[in-house]
Amino acid sequence: MKTLQQELRQFLKKSNFRHGDDTAALHSLDFWVLIQKNKIFKLDVKEKTQSYNANTWGIDVFNEKHTFIIDELAVTKIIWYGPESGVLVRDLAKDKYIFFSAFALSTMQIIKKVNRPIESKYGNVGAVKGKWLIDFRKGIQCDDLKHFMHVVIEYMKSIEFLYLHKVPCQDYSEEIIEIRGSRRTMDYRKYDLARTY
Repeated sequence: MKTLQQELRQFLKKSNFRHGDDTAALHSLDFWVLIQKNKIFKLDVKEKTQSYNANTWGIDVFNEKHTFIIDELAVTKIIWYGPESGVLVRDLAKDKYIFFSAFALSTMQIIKKVNRPIESKYGNVGAVKGKWLIDFRKGIQCDDLKHFMHVVIEYMKSIEFLYLHKVPCQDYSEEIIEIRGSRRTMDYRKYDLARTY
């Protein structure tokens, strides 16, 4: 079976999308794709190749199938590249693709963060690597790579709204967002503006 990198590389070569392959670069995301003639979307690709041991990671056995473990460094690298970036994960057990935009990674509720003990090449005792346990249901499921590219194009069209104009919390699957605090009226807004200027 081809890796997701190989599959996406082949798909992009056959498609009409202008793209670049940065899989060999340490500090770059894996691919970039030109969208709408003047916008570049940067993408990392990951795979869930097997089930996780629920006890080792401290997760509910039922929720393991919805869980993906990603390095915190991978998340921060995606966010560093800005709104026009994200990660595509292939879940081999379900034969599904799940897309998480930079916006989703920065606003969604995660299951938990953990530090995994690692052996450092420098022999550091107590070295750890940050991991995020995230829920596949918070991402966008894609049937195939063509569907995924459609999702990316729609996401790129909505970036300005998501980052600059959306007022309520983004609503993700399996997440309960409560209404709290006292009602803000226009008088409060006028008061805040008067104090600011």
